[in-house]
Amino acid sequence: MISILCLISVVPLKAHVFNPALPYQIVSVLLLLVAVIFFVFFYRKWQEHRRKVLFKAQTRVRFRNDLIFNYAPSGYWMIQGNVIEFLENSLTLDKFMECIPEGDQRVLFQKFVGKRSEALGKKFRIQLCTNGSGIYTWWEFSCLRRENSLLQGMIVNCEQQKKEEEQLLNAKLAKDSVDIKETVLANMNHDIKSPLSAVVGYSELLSHNDLDISEKDQQEYARIIRTNASMLMKLLDDAVTTNTEDMGVFKFHKTAVNLEELFQDTFETNNILVPSNLKFKLQKGTENLVVEMDKARIKQVLNNFLSNAIKFTELGSITLGWELWDDTDEVELFVEDTGKGISQIDKAKIFDRFFTTDLEHKGLGLGLNICRAIVEQHDGRITVKSKLGKGSRFSAFLPLENKEKKGGNA
Repeated sequence: MISILCLISVVPLKAHVFNPALPYQIVSVLLLLVAVIFFVFFYRKWQEHRRKVLFKAQTRVRFRNDLIFNYAPSGYWMIQGNVIEFLENSLTLDKFMECIPEGDQRVLFQKFVGKRSEALGKKFRIQLCTNGSGIYTWWEFSCLRRENSLLQGMIVNCEQQKKEEEQLLNAKLAKDSVDIKETVLANMNHDIKSPLSAVVGYSELLSHNDLDISEKDQQEYARIIRTNASMLMKLLDDAVTTNTEDMGVFKFHKTAVNLEELFQDTFETNNILVPSNLKFKLQKGTENLVVEMDKARIKQVLNNFLSNAIKFTELGSITLGWELWDDTDEVELFVEDTGKGISQIDKAKIFDRFFTTDLEHKGLGLGLNICRAIVEQHDGRITVKSKLGKGSRFSAFLPLENKEKKGGNA
């Protein structure tokens, strides 16, 4: 264009003749040049605007009141006064509340807006229905800037992330369900050993014709067999009826139990299981002491204590007994042995699930954890005192609910 202008200017000079039309030609060329410049400028602006419109058209969703809300892939929001703005559009907070389902999520958003001084840096997720269809999707709000009554932040559509999190949670719940079932089966295996061994042992005694067993002893052996068979039936019934959602926690049926009868029965049940090279002693405490408890479960705890004592004691003795502590209104049910003992490090973890020092027999590490759960269900506590090479004392402390049950007044 500039070249044409120069050419037109030079032609009259060569002719050495003044051309009256020359000024008009120059003005026309200049106007044409200005028009072209403006055309190019506005064309580029129009193209840029068109690109923005096309981009927004691909990333829009309409609210019920037809206001445009941008979320591509994250948008910006601003709250000032009672108005919330999303890029170029805005609506009142009341209208925005209509897009949030009633309940906890709406309360969460109200707290977020109400406590603006504490909102900076916070994130929260809510569901929004953005098109009036009744279908909600998940969004994550974050507050990035606070200035007086002004809040600014970012909003991201996290629907896909939420679905992935739910899938992971469902997978974890499915795995936990399998683990619970395995744990219940392992609990059964651990719990039935002592009563089953008693049933088998005393049944064999009764079946020996060459042994001179008095009628009184036969009746006692039969009673022990019946008692332990009943305990086996209870364990099996609990395992069948237990809901896996209860994490394997069995139901408790507490009754008034005479401790002397409980310990005498437990002593006779385990007497046949103690090796002949060990002394098995029953240390009786306060007579006629009655405690509210689930008898089968507490006997399960004592059997577990005794099973471990037998397993880890090669020489010396094992003592089963109870002792009343007047200063704490508790009764201690204990099993003491002269076995290998437990280190200080292992003592801190001995009641944890799946922890075991039984490397030789590949124990599952469930027994003592079960015992702790049973004792805690009785509002009691479980302890261990031990020294390496000296032995251990496992104790279950149960509270006395009524002082009148102590001593001869029981």
